[in-house]
Amino acid sequence: MVVDALLASMTAEFDALYARRGRPSVPPEMLLKALLLPILFSIRSKRLLVEAIDDNLLDRWFVGLNLDFKGQTRSNDTHAGGTAERQAALKMLARPKRQARRLTVGADKGYDCKALVEGCRKLGDTPHVAAKAQHSAMDGRTTRHQGYKTSLRVRKRIEEAFGWIKTVGGLAKTKLIGQARLAGQALLCFATYNLVRMGSIGGWWDAHHA
Repeated sequence: MVVDALLASMTAEFDALYARRGRPSVPPEMLLKALLLPILFSIRSKRLLVEAIDDNLLDRWFVGLNLDFKGQTRSNDTHAGGTAERQAALKMLARPKRQARRLTVGADKGYDCKALVEGCRKLGDTPHVAAKAQHSAMDGRTTRHQGYKTSLRVRKRIEEAFGWIKTVGGLAKTKLIGQARLAGQALLCFATYNLVRMGSIGGWWDAHHA
């Protein structure tokens, strides 16, 4: 199994995490496998994940748990608004750039607003935001060029992965709080997406949903 092979290559890192005293530690391999289940099967919360592992012998086998395992959990909710997302986008764009050439910034219609479009131009970048049908902040200076149309096509291919981790992977309504935890969840979701895509491309399974 691909997951087992990847985890086996991290044995040294996992060994360093085990407690030397007290009760035996839960193997990190089991925890990581358990975290793959809600991403692959759109399990919405940790409570539902524990219930799934309690009720489904195949899930227990995948994680590596005994038949008598029982667990419980709790979670916190968080929410980020569209305005915060646009402000975060401008903050990222303001970071020092590795290349001297002018950059293009692709985004969906949710980012089609005067603050973001003008913010990109002030930073020296070209906004390639999908334009709304009405009251769009985009104008002919950008939309009339072929490069803008090309950006829209490429953006859709990139957003397929983001759409998957939001809907199937569960990042649309994350239960975690804090940048480090969210970054870890996003990394795990994208790693799982890559596994699903590898299986689909390699013909290991019919991953028609990814």
